[in-house]
Amino acid sequence: MSTQQHSFQSPSNRASPKTQFWTSPEAPDKPEIPYIPGFTVLIHRHVVPPSHVSDDYTETVPQSRAGVDNTPLDTSSPTQPEIARLTITAPISIGAERGSQVVACRITPQGKSKDEALKAFNAAAKIYDPLYYGFKRLNGHYQGDCKYEHYRTEAAAYEHLQKAGQTGSFAPEYYGCWTFDLHNEIDGDSCSRPVRLILMEYLIGIDICSTRVEKTPERQIGTNSFYYPEEYRLEVLARALEGYARQVSIGVDQRDFAGSNVMLVAADSPTGIPEIVAGLAMPRIVLVDYNQAYLDCESEGSATSLSVNPALVAWNERLWENFDGWVPLDWEDDYLQHEWLLKRFCRDGQRELYLPLPDYLIRELESHVRMGSGLDGPNGPPGASQGIKSEQPDHNPEPTFSASMNNSGNAKSPGSVDGPSNSNDDSARSIQSSFDPNIPLTEVTEPPRVTYKPEDPSSRFVHFGAIDKALEGIPMPSSTEELFRLLHASVNANAPACAESTGHSRQAS
Repeated sequence: MSTQQHSFQSPSNRASPKTQFWTSPEAPDKPEIPYIPGFTVLIHRHVVPPSHVSDDYTETVPQSRAGVDNTPLDTSSPTQPEIARLTITAPISIGAERGSQVVACRITPQGKSKDEALKAFNAAAKIYDPLYYGFKRLNGHYQGDCKYEHYRTEAAAYEHLQKAGQTGSFAPEYYGCWTFDLHNEIDGDSCSRPVRLILMEYLIGIDICSTRVEKTPERQIGTNSFYYPEEYRLEVLARALEGYARQVSIGVDQRDFAGSNVMLVAADSPTGIPEIVAGLAMPRIVLVDYNQAYLDCESEGSATSLSVNPALVAWNERLWENFDGWVPLDWEDDYLQHEWLLKRFCRDGQRELYLPLPDYLIRELESHVRMGSGLDGPNGPPGASQGIKSEQPDHNPEPTFSASMNNSGNAKSPGSVDGPSNSNDDSARSIQSSFDPNIPLTEVTEPPRVTYKPEDPSSRFVHFGAIDKALEGIPMPSSTEELFRLLHASVNANAPACAESTGHSRQAS
């Protein structure tokens, strides 16, 4: 009897095909980045067109050739064409594969009168040149028309903010969209390509991430901003959240609320005396970088309308991660972050400045009061001052989404539902949690989340976030954009009534 030999290959020895990723074709004619101090060019006002580039084309054509042959769509010129000379004075953020190039520049309007030169001003330019997008870094081995998507999105966001009166405060001043032509050689031929840019306010300041100081060589444990007093840091964060909530309320979600995009700029005081917090002068706080913003262009909110409560906007944000080194380290525990949000924005005399709280935040408030968190206002428990009771929800035959007012006259949370819970146990636990502080709040008060993105609704979580596990099986609206519009419809419908009843209104900072 012969013994049959069997060979065995471990998983590590088995031959397996290598995953092939798309990479950009070589572009030997790609010129060196020109956006350095001293670069000067005439720029013209531009009207932003829709995108038109196909992915099949961009996956097979070298970047240098695509940037010349596949020029952006033209649109009609402004009624009175404007021309200006742009001269770069300093780099802010540039790189051969960075994507958009951000520079400080001097803008000199060109006109028939010599007096036009007196109107020269400093600005920041965000330049969207197709040759300097590193698609592997930006899109993960995927060639997409991100340059024009970023340009169109950011321009639309600034236009929307400007119409709502929110530029020049929490958002930079906006000076419009512009274009110019650059010349280079491709395969020995002289070519030109149009380059788009946005002009905005030049901010002399520092972003929150850059305030961090390396205390030790071990970067993970030694880099922080804790040289600033905690009272000051949290006041800056609170005001940044208020500005973010105002933008969301008028239909602009920047979608990248993080320390790297929050600028601290010297504030101009009408009296010349700065506001002092913890011994430091409070800065003007500015949110930048809107190239991934989501816009609800149907929103009719304005800078004078009541905004959603910042606690609602930030409830699911990972502030301890997005503002690493600025917020307390123990905020990795969501409960502590939630506790601060409730204390800062939901106390008596404070929450009346915003739209009414949704039911789940009312329940959180009541739980914190019972647990001795010091959230009682001068008028007793916070829930009482709004006339809200945390009760078992009505049992309707068909649960439906609503962003309108509930039976007690208060705005429901985005994505909230009327109807029974999917589990009797869950309902009983939710009711019991209103009276039993021993039950962890995170088990019962996690707010529902919603996802949205114009081109891919399933691609991103946002602060109103994805439908939670507790709501599995409950039907979604026909589109996530519809849910976002429902939220802003509620904001627009209820803000005047809320302002009249409370005697408060919010102005843009």
